[in-house]
Amino acid sequence: MKSLIQNDKIKRKKLLLFEANRFILKAILKNKILLLSIKFNIMLKLVSVSKCSSRNKINNYCIYTFRKKSILSKFRMSRLIFLNLSRFGQIAGIKKSVW
Repeated sequence: MKSLIQNDKIKRKKLLLFEANRFILKAILKNKILLLSIKFNIMLKLVSVSKCSSRNKINNYCIYTFRKKSILSKFRMSRLIFLNLSRFGQIAGIKKSVW
């Protein structure tokens, strides 16, 4: 469990470091006016940027159980934890409806 948390923190730090650089390089590559030689050099720089810095490599985890599946993005928790907490009224403004 600790290694999952540490790896997740490392991935998120890398994303913060290289996200702007990756975005700029991709925007330059999409420019149709530039010469092919310039685009080729930029493509090489883009390949050299760390793969872990991609947003696709980041997984959303539940903040309580570190479960990967069925995460509610607004609350950053799994649906099971969300259901239990909402039943007992521990989430502000959320109440389980009863018909």
